[in-house]
Order: sequence, then structure tokens, then C-alpha cells
Amino acid sequence: MAFKLPYLLLGWLWHEYQFPPKSLSSDIAIVYTVFLYFTRLISWLISRKIKIIWAMTSPDVTRKLAKKLKQLREKRGLTQEEVAELADLSTRHYQQLESDRNLNAPQLDTLEKLARALKVKLTDLVDF
Repeated sequence: MAFKLPYLLLGWLWHEYQFPPKSLSSDIAIVYTVFLYFTRLISWLISRKIKIIWAMTSPDVTRKLAKKLKQLREKRGLTQEEVAELADLSTRHYQQLESDRNLNAPQLDTLEKLARALKVKLTDLVDF
């Protein structure tokens, strides 16, 4: 919450008090607006990834991920080797991720690679 507080304060000032004042040049107002929306975007992206990382720490969740990976792979008619190659992972690593005995949570970049390889959104991959 402390990370978002400055952005929320700036957004509140912008909407409630038309800050920055209209007396500022239009160039400064444009730069401020771009900064405001950029910081909101960064904050949103960080919050989404933090939620995904936090959710992946449970052994039960990793088992559900394994089932989801297998389901998506079979739906697309791919072998484990093909998915591993598309995701730029070793075949052994992918096999471990798809194994229901795997209790280790995958890293976020691995999940992103798998989502791209299986042509789904990252949130769809971890939506159980």
C-alpha cells in the first residue's frame, strides 16, 4: 500500500483540484498526465505479478498448474518436447512442471514463457 500511496494522492489531486493548475503550460500538463498514467500502469503490472507469485506458493496450486499445463498441451495437440522447445525450456524441466509430484513453484518468467508457448494469457494459465 505504501508503494501506491503517492500515485493515489497524485490521482486524487488531479481529479479533485485540477492539479496541476490550468495556469501551467500545456506541455507541462501533458508531461504530468503521461507520468500519472504511466505510474498507474506500472503499479497495476506490479500488483498483477505479485498476486500471481503469491498464489503459486501452495503445493496444491502447483498440482493444479500441472493439470492445467497438461490439459492445454493436449488441447493443442503438442508433445512435452514441443512445448518445452517453444517455451525455451529443457524437456526435463517441462516434464517436472507437468508432473503432479512437483511441489516447487515455477518462477514467473517460466510461467510467462509457458503462456506464450501455449498461446494463452498468463492469468488464464494460473486461473484454476
